[in-house]
Amino acid sequence: MSRLSSRGTGETPPGPHPRCRAPLSAVRRGAAARRAVVIRRRPVGGARGMNAAASVDAAATSPPLPRAPLRNAARGCCSRHALYDCGPWMAAAGWIPRCRCRGFQAAVDVLHTATGAAPSPRRPCSPMCLPRRPAPRLPVCGVHPTITSMSAPIVVKIGGSTLGQHDTALEDVAALQREGRTLVVVHGGGNTATEWLRLHGVASEFVDGLRVTGPDAIDVVVAVFAGLVNKQVVAALQALGARAVGLSGADGGLLRTRRADERLGFVGEVVAVDTGPLSALLAAGYLPVISSVGYWEEKPAQLMNVNADTVAGEVAAAIGASDLVFLTDVAYVRDGSGGALRELRPDRVEALIAEGVASGGMVPKLRAGARAATAGTRCHIVDGREAHALRRQLEGAQAGTLVSA
Repeated sequence: MSRLSSRGTGETPPGPHPRCRAPLSAVRRGAAARRAVVIRRRPVGGARGMNAAASVDAAATSPPLPRAPLRNAARGCCSRHALYDCGPWMAAAGWIPRCRCRGFQAAVDVLHTATGAAPSPRRPCSPMCLPRRPAPRLPVCGVHPTITSMSAPIVVKIGGSTLGQHDTALEDVAALQREGRTLVVVHGGGNTATEWLRLHGVASEFVDGLRVTGPDAIDVVVAVFAGLVNKQVVAALQALGARAVGLSGADGGLLRTRRADERLGFVGEVVAVDTGPLSALLAAGYLPVISSVGYWEEKPAQLMNVNADTVAGEVAAAIGASDLVFLTDVAYVRDGSGGALRELRPDRVEALIAEGVASGGMVPKLRAGARAATAGTRCHIVDGREAHALRRQLEGAQAGTLVSA
């Protein structure tokens, strides 16, 4: 990669990032010139790379330009648009990823002009390229561009009641990630926590579906959720080919909470979700696996037990997920007469709870679903014990209950 200089300007643009492997075709321009770089598309017979010819139209009458930010946009797997503006200088990428379907390379039509015009839209060379996952971008000039996802994120909450019961949820999650879908997994582990608390001589008590977590229980709960169960889920996903990374709500300040109720002890309700850690992991192509542990905003060193359903709803709303899927051990949410509710609006949730129709663990699920639905996310409550329930639901199956605004 060539390094640009800034003659006559007294500026030295930032050098290339040491990990960057994309060769650049550098075009020098004076401090008073504006140039538009155009690289034309042509097949190269399956070659691995190409040095595209650039035509430069220079006008030496414009004033010096201010420093422009790096711009980088990917268009599918067949072509890449990139322009790297370093102060008043500009370099254009002359290397385009090889098309995986046709064996030839698509070059850039219009990269970007120094005036700030957006690059022209590109069309993949074959419809077969559309479902392919775009290659990750390489850092250039010391800046790490953000990867643009193929689809809006999907949050999957795997309940402790179905976890480990020979369900296919983890298989579906791993397969969907390999296909290029962006997913975030939130898991429970209540049954495991109950068993470990029993071994430590602590009785389990619940209020409105929330576990009472006193001083004698919080350490065990954190150890089970953020340690044992989280790492078991991560290891299982890794074995299935997913790039999973386990974290809790305390990692990176992901989940800031406040005490929900004095009667519940160290149980928190989510105040804010810091999406930074999730964005970084998703941009790098990883699958975040979140355990339901947060930190207390009044005493940040104090860890808090947070209901996993609540975490899933808050995370889905914060990252703008398209879908939130609760994989649980019931087929439907039911009304007062016992009939299955296929669809449910968020404003009906509190009425069902007040009438006593929804109780126990269904209460936080419905409230989390209503929270996510209000933010524009479709919430599905489905039976995770059914084979491939997650994949079938995302492919349009009308199973379970849909909570949608």
